[in-house]
Amino acid sequence: MRPTKVRTLGRGRYLALGVSLFALKFVLDAAVARQWGRAWSPLNYLLWPDRASVRVFQLSGAERELGLILLALALPFVWIGVTLTLQRLRDAHLPLALVLLFFLPLINLLLILALCVVPSRPLGAPPVRDAGWSLGGRARFREIVGESDRFSLLLASLLSAGMVVGLAYLSAQILQSYGFGVFVAAPFALGWMATMIHGLHRPRSWRECLAVALSAFVLAAALTLAVAFEGAICLLLASPIALILVLLGAKVGHIVQSRSWVNETAPTLMLGLLVAMPSLTTAESF
Repeated sequence: MRPTKVRTLGRGRYLALGVSLFALKFVLDAAVARQWGRAWSPLNYLLWPDRASVRVFQLSGAERELGLILLALALPFVWIGVTLTLQRLRDAHLPLALVLLFFLPLINLLLILALCVVPSRPLGAPPVRDAGWSLGGRARFREIVGESDRFSLLLASLLSAGMVVGLAYLSAQILQSYGFGVFVAAPFALGWMATMIHGLHRPRSWRECLAVALSAFVLAAALTLAVAFEGAICLLLASPIALILVLLGAKVGHIVQSRSWVNETAPTLMLGLLVAMPSLTTAESF
C-alpha cells in the first residue's frame, strides 16, 4: 500500500488561491444580498465570525433567511480555507494547531497575512540563522541593546505597549469604536510583538517570552491608566480576557522566533502588523 502524499502549499499559491476564493465568495454573497435588497461590500468580511453568523437563529424573518443562506454559502469556503491554511502551515513547518487562529475575529486576518509572508521550509534544509536579516538587522539591534537582556526586555515592552495603547486611543477617542480590533486583536498583537522584538537579540525560551509578554501587559495597563482616555475603564475591566490573548500572542511569537527560517521574516511581519492593525481598526469603525 502506497503512503498518502502529504500536501503542502507555498506562500505564492496560498495568496493567489485566497484572493481568487475571496473574489468568488464576494460575487456569490453580493448576488444573494441583492435579492434581499441589501448592499454588500468587502467590509462585510472584516469580522468573521461576527454576531450575525453566531446568532443567526435568533434573528427574525427575512434577516434569518438571509443569514442562513449566507452561512450555508460560507461553510464550503471555511472548509477550503482551513484546508489551505493547514497545507501552508505544513509547508512552513509550523504547528498545525495554529489553524485554530483561523476562527478568531481579526486575528484570522493577521494569520493569513503572516502565512503569505513566511517562507517554505523543506525537510533537511540547512538553517539560515546567519543570513540576510541576521547579519544586518540583528547586528544593529544588538548595538542598541548591547548584551543586556533586561534592556532588551524593557525596550520590547515599551515599544509593544506604546503601539497597543496608541491603537486603543485611536479607536476609542478618534474613531469612537470599541470592537474586536481593541478587545481581541490588540492584546494578541501585544504579546506577539513583545516576544518578536525581544527575540531579535537572540532566540528566547518560553520563560523569557512569557516574562516579556507579562511585562508589556502590565506596562500597557499602566499607560492606559496614565492616559485615562474615555473607554480606558472598559479596557481594564476586560483585562482578564486580554491577558489570555496576550499569552496566546506570546506563544505564537515564541514559535516564530524559535524557527530561524520563519524568524528571518520578522521585520516584514512586524511592519505588516504595524500597517494592518490601524487599518483594520479604522475599517471596523465604518
